[in-house]
Amino acid sequence: MATTTHTAVFASLPLAAVKEFFAAAWANYLEAKTLAAEVTYLQSMTDRQLADMGMKREDIAKRVFAK
Repeated sequence: MATTTHTAVFASLPLAAVKEFFAAAWANYLEAKTLAAEVTYLQSMTDRQLADMGMKREDIAKRVFAK
């Protein structure tokens, strides 16, 4: 039984496809990191600061990830 390794899969793809894959993966990583930082920032605010922005603490994730 033959097994396919990840190296073999990438070796059979054109270089442009491999670059596109890693570019998309990097973009997704950066977006996730940015969203996580925004959640952390908002969670560090007081309830009063959030209220001044028209938010409640339980709305943080909904607001950040709805973008």
